[in-house]
Amino acid sequence: MRIILFFLVVFCYCAAASQPGYQEGFLLNSNLDSVRGLVKFSSKSNIPTPCLFKANKNATPKEIYPGTIHGFCTRAGAYFFSRSIGRSDDVFLEVLVKGNLSLFRFGHIYFIEKADSAFFELSDELEVIMLEGQRQQQKSRNYTRMLSLLMSDCPEAAKRAPTVPLRERPLIGLVAMYNKCKGSRSEYFRVKAKK
Repeated sequence: MRIILFFLVVFCYCAAASQPGYQEGFLLNSNLDSVRGLVKFSSKSNIPTPCLFKANKNATPKEIYPGTIHGFCTRAGAYFFSRSIGRSDDVFLEVLVKGNLSLFRFGHIYFIEKADSAFFELSDELEVIMLEGQRQQQKSRNYTRMLSLLMSDCPEAAKRAPTVPLRERPLIGLVAMYNKCKGSRSEYFRVKAKK
């Protein structure tokens, strides 16, 4: 029930006005209580970075690090939550779609989580293959196999998974297709602000 209440607060509050450099938003502490204020954060980096938080426009900014709070929301509808992804420190992951199947982003790295299974990174690393006696590099497309496996209980989405590029919009569309197939609602975050 607290999670549903939190998402309602996110959607209602994230429509407020902003201050240059900072956006109105709120922090969600470890007890899932919200603290309103002004938030500044850049999600462009793959390096764990703090968000800057001010209680009001005249307050001194505080650096808030992943692992010290549950997450935060900005006026533009972006929602970030603190999570371990196998690095030495927790990071702020951006929530793109929440549902039976959820999609997250950290810099240029995407993660997927199914309600009844584990949390996975979607990777497309280079691999070396031998072709007619020549060593060649090609993208592994491991992420398509992971998507196909996770979506195997929805034939329409599983069929589309091998052709989806590892980019935000196509992944969001595929996750939404899967959630619809399974009768699960997809909650979109920053995507709504971009339309």
